[in-house]
Amino acid sequence: MANNITKKDLVFLFEKYKDNNCIFYKNKKITYEEVFKQTKKALTYLKSNYKKKKIIFISDNSKDYLIFYLACILGNYIVLPVDPKIKRKDILKLKRKFKFNHIINNFSEKKFQNYNQNTKVDNKNSDFLVMMSSGTSAAEPKAILHSAEKLLNSACDFSKLTGYNNNTVLYHCLPMFYMAGIMNTFLSCLFAGSTIVVGKIAKFETLINFWHETKKYKVNSLHLTPSIYMSLCSLYSINQNLRDHLSNYQSIISTSSFLYPEIKSKFLKLFRRRIQSCYGITELGGPLTLESIEDVIQDEESQLSVGGHLNKIKIKIKNKNKIYIKSPYLMRGYLKSFARIEKPKLQNGYFETGDCGYYDQNRLYYTGRSKELIKVGGELVSLNLIENIVLKSNLIFECAALGIKDVLSGEKIILFVVFKKKKISNKINRLFNYLKKNLKTIELPKKIVPIPEMPKTKSGKIIKREISDMYLNL
Repeated sequence: MANNITKKDLVFLFEKYKDNNCIFYKNKKITYEEVFKQTKKALTYLKSNYKKKKIIFISDNSKDYLIFYLACILGNYIVLPVDPKIKRKDILKLKRKFKFNHIINNFSEKKFQNYNQNTKVDNKNSDFLVMMSSGTSAAEPKAILHSAEKLLNSACDFSKLTGYNNNTVLYHCLPMFYMAGIMNTFLSCLFAGSTIVVGKIAKFETLINFWHETKKYKVNSLHLTPSIYMSLCSLYSINQNLRDHLSNYQSIISTSSFLYPEIKSKFLKLFRRRIQSCYGITELGGPLTLESIEDVIQDEESQLSVGGHLNKIKIKIKNKNKIYIKSPYLMRGYLKSFARIEKPKLQNGYFETGDCGYYDQNRLYYTGRSKELIKVGGELVSLNLIENIVLKSNLIFECAALGIKDVLSGEKIILFVVFKKKKISNKINRLFNYLKKNLKTIELPKKIVPIPEMPKTKSGKIIKREISDMYLNL
């Protein structure tokens, strides 16, 4: 494979692995050769029906979702994938704001199966993907624009870091409108000739059949979010058959947000397998680091490592432990109103991630978002540390600690919890007594608020600004 990956290299992969199974979907096996044939038909369909090349795409996870992405890459289309649950008026607002031309709903093989596959692939680099950030309480989500070539290079390099190969069978249950659902669990797999099993988007209510599906398709690799791993630990008990199934896995990787050490420990105790942490930034092309199994074992005391990084990126720590990264996969920029592109602000080529940590012996260690470190009475307190301690309690399913402005102490801590059982009788007192034994006085929450469930993004991140909006003013 060339040092600088182009669309020709992507086409070459489908020839190289043509007899391998590429996608399992609804009990059907589809080879790399067949996926490429369908991609070329889909591209012919797009060119016949969508002359203008900026498309908002709305769909549930499916085999054809992945084929649509490939057709857009090869046809120089720009795609903005959105959550199917977004209201129509908000989608139309995005279309007007960013000057997109079309909206496509539920792209399926029925639409393109009768088209020919003779359309030529344009190898020139082009803009391809617009990803919406999750936003903050103070700012609207940002539209992040990427070129096809940079994402292909990022996917190829991450594939090498993971050790994916043509025997890898990965279970894809992350949203396909989400960065890891495109990069980590799709494009990166293609560069190794791996097989992708398309499952339902993972959420608590669908996980009851999770291991049945992975066994059925002989899955040997997982790439999930911390909240999914936590849910699996809550839903399943110690089971030798599950342990035997997992003993054959090549990799079990966590992405999207901070993997609390307590989740790592619970998963290891229950399933006898270690989870590898992955760290990435959407603006920098997606996944950037990954723990090896050796890293995980060595880091079992602090459990803050997110592993070694891609060869082509550089990391600096400065300004009070803030993480800065220089990446060749850097986005084109933020897409603004009227399709303007705002270039990212860099410091000598380095992007400020907004995360804190340290860097030692070519490994990155993550201590939290800068906004997750708050000042209480002049002392820095880590909300991540508090949350990890809370998760060790056998009373708690999920939690979120928020720093709220306070006249006397600067900020005070409010802890929101989802208890494992609905009846709350005396649980708040029991939890507070547990925290007094395990936290410093300055780390103790001023108030514990039980809530029925945590608001989350589709990728499983807890949305703290929504907790604040929903519960703080009650």
